[in-house]
Amino acid sequence: MGAAGATGAPGTTGAPGTTGAPGTTGTAGATGAPATTGTSGAAGTTGAAEASGAMDAGAASAMDSGAASAMDSAASAETGTAAVAFPAPEVAKIMVVGSSNELITCWRAFLWRELEGADITNFDFVGSVSAGPNCGVPGYDMNLQAQSGIIISTLPASTYAGWFEAHPPDIILMHFGGADLLANMPIDGVINAYSLALAQARLVNPHVRLIIAQHTPENETGCTNCKVTVVELNADIVTWAAQNTTLASPVTSVDLYTGIDPATDESDGVHLNDAGSQIVADRWFAALEPLFKP
Repeated sequence: MGAAGATGAPGTTGAPGTTGAPGTTGTAGATGAPATTGTSGAAGTTGAAEASGAMDAGAASAMDSGAASAMDSAASAETGTAAVAFPAPEVAKIMVVGSSNELITCWRAFLWRELEGADITNFDFVGSVSAGPNCGVPGYDMNLQAQSGIIISTLPASTYAGWFEAHPPDIILMHFGGADLLANMPIDGVINAYSLALAQARLVNPHVRLIIAQHTPENETGCTNCKVTVVELNADIVTWAAQNTTLASPVTSVDLYTGIDPATDESDGVHLNDAGSQIVADRWFAALEPLFKP
């Protein structure tokens, strides 16, 4: 181990590192035995055992914390910039999964405009449906996977599998389950549907990224419990996302509830108007931008 040479006493002749510290000469001191770890002479009064010994607790902790953020937030050693999931020219297939708020409002158009305006063009909206209002954004990609009034609690796995097999997504933007609440379906059924959908998506693409929305407000006339159940669902969504995320297939939530006023941002207590659509587009954009640009 270098410091225990035949005549070199630890920390006396070899410790200062005057002749043995560099580690490239292979000796711990003037007459020390050849060192296999190189830096034993510089270890000071404690000699080579610490220099060539096991990693200390601080280094181990640093390694653990680095591994946890290795996927998206780790800095590139070569460029010094944050890693991105879909660097250009790689094209990310984005599937919007939802219901009437995805089909008949403007947030998809506004999101497309924001992405393009930020020079993010390496994406493609995918899905078996192509519909939506123009919203003053001519030529935007209208493809998505949505159905007005869809009750997701009763959908079988084969339905989700059909969606994802037909148009394999890299990113899913999911915002549905509100119709279940309007129909007085239990929250547990909605959460179970999310799990079923995610499992089928991962069978198609083990690295799929799911960004799931905390649901927009629902204050429909005659639905006396809607506001309460949406708040409860949204709390469960945050917990569910944390429980189901993995390094290979991250799941994150985006808040589409806070700050949206049904009186000014929705047309009927459920569906977004243009003001609400812009808020929602902004929040989807904030979640997507780091995947494309550092």
